[in-house]
Amino acid sequence: MKIIHRITVLEFLTTLRTFPFLSRLVDTQFGPEGTDQKGSIRLYRGSVQGLAYYEYQLIHPLMCKKDKLTLKRDPANMYDMYAIEVWHGSFKIGYLPRSENKVLAPLMDAGKQLITEIQRVDKDSRNTWDGVLVEVRGDADYLV
Repeated sequence: MKIIHRITVLEFLTTLRTFPFLSRLVDTQFGPEGTDQKGSIRLYRGSVQGLAYYEYQLIHPLMCKKDKLTLKRDPANMYDMYAIEVWHGSFKIGYLPRSENKVLAPLMDAGKQLITEIQRVDKDSRNTWDGVLVEVRGDADYLV
């Protein structure tokens, strides 16, 4: 039931461009090097999970706010068939939370491009609980 509500909300949000008074929920100023990506919409903002188990400690000193990250589906994951890995260059740093990936995984499986950017990196590399805050965005035109 929780998943249905999130998908319904995403479908509703994609129609916001027809309501000018709600337009501030759709961000048109997000993109690489400040380029405009008309109608991009935030799909997730939160922490990367599993930082302690991957290469976060190694790559931490090189990570900065606004760095672009790569998301990769891991459908063969034995613990979560909707698993989405988070990569900084060639370094796997963790996964998106299981509670959020059920909405994002089908979009990725359909070939939709999701843009992921670091919003905050904790200065203390020992903070592996919520040390990296990310934002995932997608083009509102293909979310319906």
